[in-house]
Amino acid sequence: MRKKLFLLVVLLILSSSFALQTYADFAKYSAKRQANTSITSPPDSLIAFDCGRSLEVMAGSSTGAVATVVTNRLTGPIDMNVQFHAWVSTPPDTSLEVQPGSDRFSLFPRETKNVWVTVTSGKNAVEGVYNAILKMDAVWDGGSAEILTNPCPLLITVKAPHQTIEKVLTSGPAETPLYTRTEWTMQIRIDTGIGIDGAVVKDVIPGEFELVSYESSRGTVSVTPKGKSTHIEWSVGTSGSATLDLTVATRLNPSGKYEFTTPGIYQLNDGACIKDTSICTSSISVNAQASKDDKEKK
Repeated sequence: MRKKLFLLVVLLILSSSFALQTYADFAKYSAKRQANTSITSPPDSLIAFDCGRSLEVMAGSSTGAVATVVTNRLTGPIDMNVQFHAWVSTPPDTSLEVQPGSDRFSLFPRETKNVWVTVTSGKNAVEGVYNAILKMDAVWDGGSAEILTNPCPLLITVKAPHQTIEKVLTSGPAETPLYTRTEWTMQIRIDTGIGIDGAVVKDVIPGEFELVSYESSRGTVSVTPKGKSTHIEWSVGTSGSATLDLTVATRLNPSGKYEFTTPGIYQLNDGACIKDTSICTSSISVNAQASKDDKEKK
């Protein structure tokens, strides 16, 4: 009888040890007293967390999202401490932080809590899909546990913004006679992509033209004369698409005649460029043509 009882106790100890070891989410477990627990998959475990969450971040920006939802299925309250643990594969120039207010909290029985994280991606981050693991330390009356979200890490997609810029002639002739005041309107169109704030567009109006007017859909425009040319700097502001309309006209030269005084191809402006990038438009050109009467105007 004693031998059978001894074997039964050994089997119970082995089965309890196996149950704890097969639950991969508990990296460490300790208790001051005996605890009868049912260890199952993360959504149904005693300290449960949901799986399969994902978020998207643009290079050069930050985003916040709920990484997981924790539920206390124990019979008493628990104190939680949540930290970023590790990348499964490390995205260059990207970091993850658990937001203040979510890193430490208490949970009463059957209470749930959203765990928020902030992902910050540098401008040089490489596009790709990366996984992050959180570590949650739980302490309750009589025990503690270290829980890792290995079975279902947070899925993070890093995207690089694709900025575009173009310039089109919206009004004015492609050909103009000499010694004649002529107006043209050009529109610069930019799309910075999601998450890129603070883009700046630079352009130059050559000395043969005066800047008559300008109007932007948003942002601020700075106009600076430099010699005979006019330099334009457009601070676009928030990310997304925007437009800038520029109206220029042939200028009176020092002899009191309107440009152009010589036939040829002239550029209305330089190529508009997004500052600190190699993204530029081509210039817009017009053809100045001489007429039979032009010799008499000289």
